Amino acid sequence: MEDGLMDEDNVEDHGDVENMEVVMEDNVDHIIEVVMEDSVMDEDMWKIVDVDNMLFINASKLDKGSIMCFINARYVSPPEAVWRLFSYELHKPSHRVIRLSVHLEDYHTVYFAPGQELERVQNAALARTRLTAFFSLNETDPEARQYLYHEIPMHYTWAERDRRWNRRRRVMPNETLSRMYAVNPLDRERFLLRLLLLHRRGPQSFRDMRTVDGIVYPTYAAAAVALGLLEDDQALLACMTESAAVDTPAQLRYLLVTILLYCEAADPLALYMASEEDLRQDFFHRLRDEDRARAACLDAIGRLLQGHGKTLADYGLPNPDVALLEEDAGGDVYAF
Repeated sequence: MEDGLMDEDNVEDHGDVENMEVVMEDNVDHIIEVVMEDSVMDEDMWKIVDVDNMLFINASKLDKGSIMCFINARYVSPPEAVWRLFSYELHKPSHRVIRLSVHLEDYHTVYFAPGQELERVQNAALARTRLTAFFSLNETDPEARQYLYHEIPMHYTWAERDRRWNRRRRVMPNETLSRMYAVNPLDRERFLLRLLLLHRRGPQSFRDMRTVDGIVYPTYAAAAVALGLLEDDQALLACMTESAAVDTPAQLRYLLVTILLYCEAADPLALYMASEEDLRQDFFHRLRDEDRARAACLDAIGRLLQGHGKTLADYGLPNPDVALLEEDAGGDVYAF
């Protein structure tokens, strides 16, 4: 130990470490490393490790202030000490990361405290998210229309108070990073909206996101197919048609559910409608009623999807007419 770091007269017994007590002298400017006590040691003791010597110090002798404890107990290596002596920068802000929300129309996130639910939901200002403000910006600023959604933060700043994008006075392309939130592919419409945002410039509304060459498509999936960002379902339709020739309707329903779960069909509803006659053939043979057979078929598909934690609505398929299902309580009608 260096002179002045401790008063050796206060060390009671070098052979009995548990009784050792090191008293820090006033105005000591030495830095040592401190490791918190072991579970078998006295709670009032700290273990101080210095090179090859292991000593103990009474915690009550130290300043209880968190800042002083940090300063007195922190080890500073020689390179860091020199860096501080010359007043070099130890740290500085690096890239700023702007997080961009991705949500469907009127499905943005609203935060509220208990008892303020209605007030927060009715607050119109909360509806202005970074995504909807991006649409509004494209309406009023022609220059913004040349940028993709994730490029906007490099040229505009987000004003939290006004909830709007303002043009930057100084462009900082190398100091600002933007990140759109990741979306699970199973959240299909939102996933495809994110895909479109990565390729569409200057959209002014959610409707614009579904518009391609003047045609407004009903879903983001259809718009993505029209833009060539997503393959169509011709191969899947051919698979369903081929299977319908050799498989039973029950097996065909299993195949449809497998396609929905794992093959990322571009338009699940169109895929179902193209094969509906084959999918409900056994139910129609028993019930002799198209509406009841359709309801029974959708109910059977829904039950298969439910076993995987999904629903018909997740894929844009209609729910069965409950009244038609309740008319027959036999049970075997809906067996699959």
